[in-house]
Amino acid sequence: MYNLSHLLSGTTLRNDSVIDIAKSIYFLSGISVNILGKNHAKIYGYGSNHDLFLSYKDILDEYKLSFSQTAHQTTSFYLFSTSYSFTYIVSLLKDEHGFYGSLLLGPIFIDFPSEHQLNQLIKLKNISFSQRNILKTDYAQIPVVSISRIYYIKKSIVALLNNTQDFNTNFTEHKDERNDNVDEEINLDFHLEPELANHNYNLERLFMGKVSSGDIDQVRELFHEQIKTQYLTLHSSNKLSSIKNNAIVFNTLLARAAITGGVDPDHSLTLADKYIDKIESSSTFDELLDLLEKMTIKFTNSVLHVTATTHVSVIKQASRYVHNHLSEPIRLQEVAEHVNLSPNYFSSLFKKEMNLAFADYVNHTRIKESQYLLQTTNHSILDIAISVGFNNQNYFTTIFKKTTGITPKQYKMRSSKGLV
Repeated sequence: MYNLSHLLSGTTLRNDSVIDIAKSIYFLSGISVNILGKNHAKIYGYGSNHDLFLSYKDILDEYKLSFSQTAHQTTSFYLFSTSYSFTYIVSLLKDEHGFYGSLLLGPIFIDFPSEHQLNQLIKLKNISFSQRNILKTDYAQIPVVSISRIYYIKKSIVALLNNTQDFNTNFTEHKDERNDNVDEEINLDFHLEPELANHNYNLERLFMGKVSSGDIDQVRELFHEQIKTQYLTLHSSNKLSSIKNNAIVFNTLLARAAITGGVDPDHSLTLADKYIDKIESSSTFDELLDLLEKMTIKFTNSVLHVTATTHVSVIKQASRYVHNHLSEPIRLQEVAEHVNLSPNYFSSLFKKEMNLAFADYVNHTRIKESQYLLQTTNHSILDIAISVGFNNQNYFTTIFKKTTGITPKQYKMRSSKGLV
């Protein structure tokens, strides 16, 4: 459980303080946040996807059920998986005195659903085929978040909930100690925020990309010229504890970047845990800054020692890409870029490993999915053709017959009689 005394007014959440935390979580993680009250009514939402929580009518009922199954446990943090395949990270705002509300981060995907899973969902939820593209558009906006990243998001939430100060009270206490002349110079719009809340997302992506690729020279340069000044500056208004919180989040991003670069997750997480202990024990800003530079170099160097990606993993990545984008145009060059290989080398490697040209594999996968839809739905052949990536029904029929020996219409008739 958390220490929530600084977030409460009697037995009620102070909405302004919790909203500040919700915004901080969004800026640190990039994941939308909803705040729910004691009765699970939505109090506030922040981020581009927060409205999805109420867009699908089943989700609130599913959350209430998950809460009822979890409320009696001592845990304050769990994953709530919806029947729509996406997940929410739940932080229950409770202490030894009671329950006050919830923070829901999401939606997120642990694994992005394949086209087949999407078709199963449409059938299960009785969603009209015409709404399929709307559902896909919603899903395309939902981030995929690894379990290792969730682990560090949890650490960040715990740090924010337990260590956040009452900014307005803190400001008033310091203000009372000043003389009237100084008071006149105070900007009344002044408020304290973690420095990372004003972060440059493009810089973050560039920097973490360099860490993931093991580009040690560029990492050093960016750290000294950009990262220190934009992320890790100690202002007179900030306390060392605030910078430590930023440093823990920075450590989370580095660990994730290293894993993206191929470092074994267990190794990266163990390394991150060691640095969190060192961050928390730092007593001065200079000591902390020196530690962060060493930490950055250590994570980057860990990427350099990773062995090259094996052929098997390349094929798995390519296959997964095909299954996740079946209804969209799938171009060999784009898939080659996805697995970080040249188009010619990828094409040659794929054919050697699969004994099948990449374009033939795509068509084969599309026909397999169309067979499932022909068997389990009443959608028209044209709708099914479009849903598996064929924009022309005649071409779909040609490829289907070439693959199965019969036309889609004949296949549908046979399946209705239990002959396939």
